[in-house]
Amino acid sequence: MSNPLECYEKLDFNTRQQPLYSHVIENFPKSDRPDVVVRLCRCWQSHKFPYCDDTHKLLVENGDDVGPFVAHIRAERSKKREYVKLRQRETVPGVSRPSALHRMPSSRALALG
Repeated sequence: MSNPLECYEKLDFNTRQQPLYSHVIENFPKSDRPDVVVRLCRCWQSHKFPYCDDTHKLLVENGDDVGPFVAHIRAERSKKREYVKLRQRETVPGVSRPSALHRMPSSRALALG
């Protein structure tokens, strides 16, 4: 292997055999409620997967700096229908593993897929 990134696609960080695709659905808070913060695990070691339980702090001590994806869900301020797509991309030369956070307009919920 001349390129060190060739093995990146073959690595399996999912040592706890979690489901590869988890859907997280959170409702938007009502306008009189505080914002909702959802922390999603990216290290695959959480005991509450797909939610983060700060297991990654043990990994930081061992030199692996991975933290959660934090989504701040704010109350809808207007009655106008909005369509929003947020995408988080981790770019490594030659490798693309996007995950997407979608807002579904009919149910007013978030899904990660």
